[in-house]
Amino acid sequence: MQLTVGYEDTFIQVEVDAQDQVENIKALIEAQIEEGNPSLAQSLKAHDVAVASCRSTLYDLMHVQGVRMALMKQHMDIAARKYKQDQEALELERNPFSEEAQAKIEEAIRLGNVQHNMEIAMEEMPEAFGRVHMLYISTVVNNMPVKAFVDSGAQSTIMSSVCRLLN
Repeated sequence: MQLTVGYEDTFIQVEVDAQDQVENIKALIEAQIEEGNPSLAQSLKAHDVAVASCRSTLYDLMHVQGVRMALMKQHMDIAARKYKQDQEALELERNPFSEEAQAKIEEAIRLGNVQHNMEIAMEEMPEAFGRVHMLYISTVVNNMPVKAFVDSGAQSTIMSSVCRLLN
């Protein structure tokens, strides 16, 4: 894809891939600046604060623009799904007792139950949905050296009686 970068009266075009890292794109742009406008390149190298802040803002803007596009696509997908569901619901309301409508209602109930069960499973047993790493640390509690097991999702705390904290 073609990327055009502008600063004052200077415009630079570089050919980049969508998978390119920002650092690689930055290097390409800086190389083009060196070739096309040596005085601008010198001011960049001299750490001119205004130019440098514009430069970092440009790279931040490129990153933000990508994130913004991804979020916009996600919102559009959600809106399209919701619209489709609304249209299907209207169809079902027109003739709720037809065989096709009954099958769709049954499928919607089944999918709702599956989703509900999935939410319960993720709440009650999250370790089934990802990797579990056990972390033991050596620490001192009330002048007593102990090995502690760190669990970020613990529902309760287990304490050894040697720590003298069970009052």
